[in-house]
Amino acid sequence: MKPLVHAALKVKDRKAIEAAANLLRRDFPVEHVILYGSKATGADDAESDIDLLVLTARPLGWKERNAITDALFDLELEYGVVISTLVVPTREWDEGRYAILPIRDEVDRYGVAA
Repeated sequence: MKPLVHAALKVKDRKAIEAAANLLRRDFPVEHVILYGSKATGADDAESDIDLLVLTARPLGWKERNAITDALFDLELEYGVVISTLVVPTREWDEGRYAILPIRDEVDRYGVAA
């Protein structure tokens, strides 16, 4: 998986992703943040959102998931971007149902470590 510094991103997108990853790691039990989707593949356009896979140390309840969405909202306003998250416990990503879903192949192939 390539690092964020090697991804072909607009400056505002890169800064928003870096800020989001830092916030998530600081305030939540987050182990990894991975950019996927059109921004990761370079197929994005002006309307594309920032898709982040957020791998957590443990399952999060709805209150914590909502807190993630709320925390990222301020960054969305600051950078003028839309951030979509897929929040999954690392163990479930590695061994659970996500291990056999097409999104897993996409992340493995095109994912960018943030």
